[in-house]
Amino acid sequence: LEFRRVLFRSLSAVPVTWDKTIALDGKLGKYAVMAKKTGDKWYVGGINNWDKRDITIDFSFLQQEVNYKAEIFTDSPECAADATLYEHQLTDVNAACQTTFTMQSGGGFVVVLTPVE
Repeated sequence: LEFRRVLFRSLSAVPVTWDKTIALDGKLGKYAVMAKKTGDKWYVGGINNWDKRDITIDFSFLQQEVNYKAEIFTDSPECAADATLYEHQLTDVNAACQTTFTMQSGGGFVVVLTPVE
């Protein structure tokens, strides 16, 4: 149950109003990837149709010379059998980074970016 508490805590903290929104990638009817900012935090989300795909996110939209802690939630490769399965990781990113995410069939991902002080 700890994994559900982590997911619930993170997703329930997502704001409902935004200071800035950027469309990062997408194809109509296939997938969409958006970055949204509120305050100094960024939220990146991807949603997918039924075709598994890899998406590379270029973080150049982030403020230059600022490091961010990235909290990442992605679908587990086994999520087709159990939609509650996901993977959670923490890493560091900055405006020079690119990261590839696998979006499972009918799945997506969420990245919460918080500046490191």
